Amino acid sequence: METDGDEELLHIEFQYCKVEGMGERLMRYNNLIRERHKCSVRSWVIYFIDKGEPEEPPLVLRYKNGQVAHVFHYECICLWKLDPAELRQVGREGLLPLLLLTRGNARQEVVDEIIHTLTKTGQEELLATTKVLASLVLPKSNESRNWLNWRFTMIGDILRQTEAYQDFLEEGRQEGRQEGRQEGRQEGRQEGRQEGELMAFKSILIQQTQLKFPIEAPQLKEIIEKMQDHDLLKHAAQQMVIIKTAAELWNMLTGEDRTR
Repeated sequence: METDGDEELLHIEFQYCKVEGMGERLMRYNNLIRERHKCSVRSWVIYFIDKGEPEEPPLVLRYKNGQVAHVFHYECICLWKLDPAELRQVGREGLLPLLLLTRGNARQEVVDEIIHTLTKTGQEELLATTKVLASLVLPKSNESRNWLNWRFTMIGDILRQTEAYQDFLEEGRQEGRQEGRQEGRQEGRQEGRQEGELMAFKSILIQQTQLKFPIEAPQLKEIIEKMQDHDLLKHAAQQMVIIKTAAELWNMLTGEDRTR
């Protein structure tokens, strides 16, 4: 972005709820980004769920004698404090899924409102995000879960709306058709489709790990590239919206507990 004629980077952390040490985490990422891109970086944290007041900026680090050693300024947004009218403004449809996280709006009729508006404005790719956020805030009951699953049958798989998925899927289909023509077997087309889906899931996971966990991204990328478990990759890609730590993703992909 450009601020007063100078180029800057905007760094945003999405956090499920209050967590200790968020200021220090933001400062660590801010320093890494600044060093890599050689420009000013502004950091923001956006909290989803109200589970206590998060620590207020700025982060102030002190020596043992109380003298200030470092001050790190960042911005903090608590979605439950936002005015819903801000998200309903024309031109801000891309923010509509967040409406479910504002106070008093975790309701089925709000889900319907978001689906209607996103479909009307041609932003169906955000329906998947809407479903994930709705599952976080709607009542945890079988009735609510069944309603949510029924309501979103229209959008199909959470990944089928993404451009990366569609590109890799089409490539897999073409390879499958080619092999099927050469060998005269239906299996060629099926294998091509399967390979296209694997490539799509891997691409999405790698992109998301680079954005959310830049420090651990190289190790996670190596693991993801070697994986061939279609269902596990699909599940991991679907869960990336709510996965909070690199260790959590590592555990899901490998079955190893890295939190110990």
